[in-house]
Amino acid sequence: MSQVWRTLNTVLFVLGFLGGYMSMTPTNIRDTNPDAVLCLLVIVAIPIVIIGGTYYAMARLGVTELRVPSWTRNPLLFWYDPLQFLFIITLVCLAAAVGSGLRLWLTGWAGFWTFGLYGSMVIGLLIARALAYRIFRSRIT
Repeated sequence: MSQVWRTLNTVLFVLGFLGGYMSMTPTNIRDTNPDAVLCLLVIVAIPIVIIGGTYYAMARLGVTELRVPSWTRNPLLFWYDPLQFLFIITLVCLAAAVGSGLRLWLTGWAGFWTFGLYGSMVIGLLIARALAYRIFRSRIT
């Protein structure tokens, strides 16, 4: 079964890269309007949601210990394996940021802020990972 999850995680990573790359086409970003306020909001909101969700999983759903993430587990079970989800989604967002960065020069200011939004998601997720490992370190196995 671990081969299935390894393949799925790899596919998610590649799709993140392709999604970031394709989202920067001029026709896709023509009517978008991300800006610095949205980027800041994302950086603040993601750690709150991740830490709150992890705390909820432990307090209400009976998750007693958090497993260290690996490439060979299901990433879609946020409520029962939040660190695994956080690990995979961080890598997928990083791949999307890299993919969008490769096409940034074609798009102008709207593309700059779209790339900034992807970067803000990565920063928010990295902050959430650092906080989760710090707050829940006694429960990580």
